[in-house]
Amino acid sequence: MPSARETLLAAVKSLSRDQIQQAGHRYTPGVDPDAPNLRIESLFSAIENVACGAGALARFESTLDSFSEAWTQAKRSSQQPNALEARLADARAFLTPMMNRLRQRDATAGTEWMERISGIEAGLIEDMNHWRDEESRLPPSDRDTGYSSAQSTIRNHMSAIGRCLTVVANEREYIQSPEFKVLFDPKLLISGAWGTGKTHLLCDVTQERIGRAQATVLVLAKNFEGNVVEEICSRVQADTAAGEVFDRLAELANESAGRTIFILDGVNEGRRREWRDAVTVLLRLADDRPNIGLIVTCRTPFEPIAIEQNDLERFHKVVHYGFDDQEFDAQAAFFQYYDLPLPEVPLLDREFSRPLTLKLICQSLQSLTGKKLAKGFSGIASGQKGMTFVLESFVKRVGEPIEQEFDLATKGCWLLLKGSDQIKESRLAGFAPCMAANMRGYVRPSEADRIIAAHYPLLKPAQRRQFLEALRTNGLIEEDAIWYSASSGYKSRIVLRLPYQRFSDHLIARHLLKTHLDFTSIDTIKQSLTGKAPLARIFKMRNRLQREYAEPGWAQALITEFPERVGKRLPDGQRELYFVLPKQAQSSSAYFEPFIEGIFWRDPAAFTEGTRTVINHYLTANSRTWEQMVDALAAVSTKPKHPYHSRRLYDYLAGFPMSDRDLQWSEYLRRRYASPTIHRLLIWAQKLNVAHMTPESAGELVVLLSLVLTTVVRRDRDLATKALR
Repeated sequence: MPSARETLLAAVKSLSRDQIQQAGHRYTPGVDPDAPNLRIESLFSAIENVACGAGALARFESTLDSFSEAWTQAKRSSQQPNALEARLADARAFLTPMMNRLRQRDATAGTEWMERISGIEAGLIEDMNHWRDEESRLPPSDRDTGYSSAQSTIRNHMSAIGRCLTVVANEREYIQSPEFKVLFDPKLLISGAWGTGKTHLLCDVTQERIGRAQATVLVLAKNFEGNVVEEICSRVQADTAAGEVFDRLAELANESAGRTIFILDGVNEGRRREWRDAVTVLLRLADDRPNIGLIVTCRTPFEPIAIEQNDLERFHKVVHYGFDDQEFDAQAAFFQYYDLPLPEVPLLDREFSRPLTLKLICQSLQSLTGKKLAKGFSGIASGQKGMTFVLESFVKRVGEPIEQEFDLATKGCWLLLKGSDQIKESRLAGFAPCMAANMRGYVRPSEADRIIAAHYPLLKPAQRRQFLEALRTNGLIEEDAIWYSASSGYKSRIVLRLPYQRFSDHLIARHLLKTHLDFTSIDTIKQSLTGKAPLARIFKMRNRLQREYAEPGWAQALITEFPERVGKRLPDGQRELYFVLPKQAQSSSAYFEPFIEGIFWRDPAAFTEGTRTVINHYLTANSRTWEQMVDALAAVSTKPKHPYHSRRLYDYLAGFPMSDRDLQWSEYLRRRYASPTIHRLLIWAQKLNVAHMTPESAGELVVLLSLVLTTVVRRDRDLATKALR
């Protein structure tokens, strides 16, 4: 007969595995264990620190091992080797008691660790200063030539000490980070944009911990409603109060030398008011029990909406950026897994550091045949057709088993979302046309029910509810909450949105343009965007201080697709949406973000003389705007036959006086945060495989890489030089 501990551990494991299965398309390894699954070490490290167990200890041991390795070479360069070795031995001996104290939330243990690291650093700095003094005493002839044996010896000593200092400096920085602080205050918030892989990460962590028999409770917020904490606890142990369940979860940690972890994923996806209250309760339950750590994930920018402000301030926050640091490894892994040829040019837009974007695109490419397959990625990353194609292929693939379950026609789910031409009333024709008709990015549950009834009149009310739930749990629609003002205060209302906002915005834009844009003449086009016209509402300013359009997501889709839609009905110089907006909406600052976000996805044929005018305007703006614009142009410059190819960028920069070019372009290259596209290119260049590249693509890359040679960062210049060879 299993013990009480084994029974509890089995219940926790069952709950977590059930949640992993319900993650659906967000966790492909849950469906196929061989799916791509790259590990992001910094985030895993933060989560290991919440547990404060063997994984966290191993990281400290690894740091000391790295220092010991560097110290082996530096020992002979030190003026106080015995003292520094004693400090190192003391730091190593301190690790085990430090971990025990941190697990009991003793913050002073972290302070004492910092003191030990600072002591080692102080000794190394004394050594470094000693060798600098020695160098200063060299005769001028030795210092000036830089080739004397005496100076070379001193520089070698300084280099050895410097390697030790680098390890120590990295540890000092780490001690100041949120990752370190959760060791003694285990409340971690992981935020990030949609599709970066937050659910994927937490499912991975849970799988690993379950495999090691470490107590881990994983909860997907979208799967619970009502008194959610009590419901979760009842799943762990029936008829037991939440406090008592948490007491027993804490007891599990006593036997594992590491905390029990309670993981709440996607708090923004649950019913807002219920989960705001639940987070408060979970914080209180964890506060009273040092052996329990709490991890919450929330999509940016919903953190202040989904979590009470006082609670939000109590979390230590890290951001999940997707595969930012290993995106080309991810691209290679995903394309290989889906048996697709790698794109011959690097996918430089940040969108492709998102696991879900990569997955959606690869699965979409799999469905292509013939000439469309030969065009590959470049064939779908072009305007409205490409964006909606990616969404369509996803909905068709995921919707097929749902259609079979409810005995619906093939592609029935896609027609429901996209809209059916057979239903004349737009508010009943589908989710996207209903949103476009109502000028809001959601439908109410009652509207969703009427849409389903219009499409499938034979379904009974109970079946329609079941069908809607199947759409939600499989990710074909997303549940959200909006807040509105009422006499008794602010209240929330549950609403339904389309999945993958980046792509679904283009689906809605198709209906907005079809319904509300009269492109009979220049005047009718302008009238469609003026006054109280529906499209005009999208481009109204939110307020006087915040220069942003009312619906920036829709604005981005409309700006990207407008030139395709109007075609030659407008002169080439005016074939950019900016020029037909009313004066009060012609704000270059408000237009900038949605314009630049659509650059990579815009059809090459939609880069008109009007587009050139807008781009040139931003290239004469402030330095930050210039850098963002140039970075976007660099991202498209590797596309073969693109109007803004790399040679055009080269010619533009060649027109600068050298001093101005160094001030702008070379400074842009130097600052990594300002030039993410170039640094993605350099990472990709290290994995360069010219065997699968056409001469046209190779030519564009040669030109772009040659522009990197002006950088003052030697490592980047060396990488570009090596790739060019």
